[in-house]
Amino acid sequence: MKTKKHIIIGIALFSFIMHTSCNFEQSTKSLTFSGVVTDINNYPLEGVEVRIEDYQFITGQTGSFLFDELGFVKENAMISFEKDNYFSNSVYISNPEEINQIQVALVPHGKTDDGFGARASISVSNGGEVYVRDGSAVILAPGSVSSNETNIIANFSHIPSNDYSFGLLAPGENLKGINQNGEEIMLYAYSLMFIELSDTKGKVNLKSDASIKIAIDEQDIGYMPDKMEMYSYNTETGLWQFESFATNQGDHYLAHTSHFSSWAAGIAVNQTAIVKGRVIDRSGRPIKGQIVKVFQTKAITDNDGYYKAEVPANQTFVVGMNYKGFEIRMDAGPLANKEVYVLDLSVPPMTMITGVITGCDRQNISGQANLTWGEPEFSNQYTKDGNFELSIPSAVKKSTLTISVGDSVVKQEILNPDKKTEIIVGNINMCVESKENKDRTIKKEPVEDNTKTDKTQVDEKEKEKEVQKPQKINVVGTYDFDSRSDGQRLVNYHRYTINSNGSYQEDYNPIGSTYVGGTKGTWKVDGNQLIFTTVGGSIETYSIQGPMIIRTNDDGLVFKFRKRN
Repeated sequence: MKTKKHIIIGIALFSFIMHTSCNFEQSTKSLTFSGVVTDINNYPLEGVEVRIEDYQFITGQTGSFLFDELGFVKENAMISFEKDNYFSNSVYISNPEEINQIQVALVPHGKTDDGFGARASISVSNGGEVYVRDGSAVILAPGSVSSNETNIIANFSHIPSNDYSFGLLAPGENLKGINQNGEEIMLYAYSLMFIELSDTKGKVNLKSDASIKIAIDEQDIGYMPDKMEMYSYNTETGLWQFESFATNQGDHYLAHTSHFSSWAAGIAVNQTAIVKGRVIDRSGRPIKGQIVKVFQTKAITDNDGYYKAEVPANQTFVVGMNYKGFEIRMDAGPLANKEVYVLDLSVPPMTMITGVITGCDRQNISGQANLTWGEPEFSNQYTKDGNFELSIPSAVKKSTLTISVGDSVVKQEILNPDKKTEIIVGNINMCVESKENKDRTIKKEPVEDNTKTDKTQVDEKEKEKEVQKPQKINVVGTYDFDSRSDGQRLVNYHRYTINSNGSYQEDYNPIGSTYVGGTKGTWKVDGNQLIFTTVGGSIETYSIQGPMIIRTNDDGLVFKFRKRN
């Protein structure tokens, strides 16, 4: 009887585990990931491929990306960033929130103006080295590279920890890692290194160990420890992994490695503290989406201006911001283990740019708002309810507001010659077909499974067709007369200006005449048709074909207008 009781309990426990496991696997969270990718000078970077699992997004001129309301099962998220002629980067989020604001920077290949980067052609048979300005280097022994070609290209970048962009460049999550004992730690880094070897066929690996030389700053010589821990970044786990020790050679550290990736030299710490606070302007208004540098990491303020970051305990550190043309820098610490330190930051009065993103039905929709003004500074915000508020220095007289919803982009010039404290731009209409289609602006690539039945493969191919990117239509802009089917051109100009607020203006000037004519009214999109309704109630319908709008009149003449780039 005793044995039977144990068996029954065991079966019940197994059933409970299986039941809860299935429920866990089926639970899905709706998460949004929004942000900006910049270069090392904080200028937005175009053409970056951003990936989360099988989803991808290519950044435009504003460097921004948006994965809106993804269905997530995992308890963590890995976002990768890649662009030709740049070192790749990734951000790991161990506990993603409903809305996740991200900013990350990419380091270019080759020589950089700041001297942190270099490129060299190295003989495979003879070996060689690539040096940066401070004396740091990668040294390859003869025959140490796995390549059948005569020469390979070595790209190397060495970023000291006092560089302001350090937190944006360091992959992972706030320099979290695993030490040589398998314990979770936070890395107190001395420097960050990006190393990549390639030949004409792509990236190449090492056949035998190479050396990394890490220069010691002149003011630190004599004070640095005999050994420094070396960590490589694991792109699978999102953690920095202990690899070896670098030994102090006087004016530099020397380490050896069997592989190249992102590397960091530093000291592991397992006691940490929390720094948090709020960023406001002198009028008490919260500053949203602002990067705050805390020690060697970064935090981004939320929609109420709050930030939070983790720092090593028992260490002094700096909290600072480069905010719209000026710098804030405050010394803090040391803090005790698990101590919470509150530090609010204040900036001069700003001009707030506010507005609402709406869809074809004039109802509020989610989207991304970005404000630029020709400097390596910008304001960026994801809005779930359509309402946005961006800040800009009041001294800036002209800026560009960019609103993005899926593939649809609208730009609007903002003028502020009078240094107003607030500018209300009103409704920005973004006519995407539907919420369902908007979500498909992110391309999901199916994974082929050769073990599936023919019927399953056919069904999934049909589903693939359904989720292919639809023809989303952004008609806002100016369209100039292109041609008519009889080949004649009877006007100096003829154009339609379609505004984001739902209005339009037509203007034309006949050749040989000073007369300027036209109409005005409202517009809407119905499928692939653009419908103009004049103030007098007359209706004209154009078909939308790529960058062209086309109309056929009652006499059968076809008129084509082309959208300006």
